[in-house]
Amino acid sequence: FAYKKQINFFKKNGNWKKAIEIIHEVRSNGNVPDVYMYSSAIASCTKQGKWREALNLLNEMKILGPDPDVYCYSAAINVLGKSMQWEKALDCLFSMKNNGIEPNEYAF
Repeated sequence: FAYKKQINFFKKNGNWKKAIEIIHEVRSNGNVPDVYMYSSAIASCTKQGKWREALNLLNEMKILGPDPDVYCYSAAINVLGKSMQWEKALDCLFSMKNNGIEPNEYAF
């Protein structure tokens, strides 16, 4: 629970490095970060335009789990859109739909 609060704090402050560090700390302790933690960490990349880091987190989820949900994809699409990475945002949207996840209003 403390990890979730920390990541959310860093998301609000745009401290993407710290948010990602916590994700990796949770993993190094033998635990699996949940989708809420990942979506917050992905969203923390928005203010600084760290779209590569956001996509790395999304890809990490696909490989190591948990499976990304609509909020994780939407956070990644948001980072990509704000970073003017339109083609990658569309790729992410198509990937989301191909994985059986229906986009919500935040994905657009």
